[in-house]
Amino acid sequence: MYRMMSSEKVKIYIGQEEKLYQVPRALICYYSTSLNYHFTKDVCIKKASTFHKAKMAKNNAKHLYDCQPEHFDMILECMMQGSISKRWTNSREAIEKCMGLVEYAPKIDMGGLVCEIVVEPLRQAIKSPTLRPPPANCNVPRRDIPQRGFTINEIKIVFKVTKPGNFLRALVAQDVLSRQGLKGTGFEDAENNIPGFAAEVLKQFRKSASFWAWTDPINGLQRTFDGYT
Repeated sequence: MYRMMSSEKVKIYIGQEEKLYQVPRALICYYSTSLNYHFTKDVCIKKASTFHKAKMAKNNAKHLYDCQPEHFDMILECMMQGSISKRWTNSREAIEKCMGLVEYAPKIDMGGLVCEIVVEPLRQAIKSPTLRPPPANCNVPRRDIPQRGFTINEIKIVFKVTKPGNFLRALVAQDVLSRQGLKGTGFEDAENNIPGFAAEVLKQFRKSASFWAWTDPINGLQRTFDGYT
């Protein structure tokens, strides 16, 4: 890490306002394939003349117009300290900021790094309800109470930018099970239309189940796990 941090700095301009960051070349090239290609490519800095060859040098600047400075600050933290400092005041804000980063990171080939690091902040966020819990004598089903957690659009982002087996997919499915229970239908459309989502929910259900009864669809008998009641 010391060798990477002490390497030559390159200039990265972020967003439409072109905020300047000077980042160690070795660090950014280690984590990003696309930026490694850019910053190790030779470019002409002086055209050839009749008696002199063209002068070549490696790229030392890059513009990322579609990146927000806040997202790049978080990416730098991911690379340099392997975590993200808290920059939100509530769970909904935490989820939105982390998901914004998850959506952008694959554009610079850092999706794997970011998805791994945001799991814990997101886990803490979904444990914190955004609304006050209902009174103890409230008869409203748990799945019908607006709570913390991922939105449908955020679920789509996760399953678009990650592959099967990713920890972030598992966390999304765990959140859905926690919010709607075993018979909830609030995410039925997502199960039908988001590739891989239903399979992940089933996988997490199997992992979390300790005792449950179900009706055999063939013979109609009540069963528990692989036995009969």
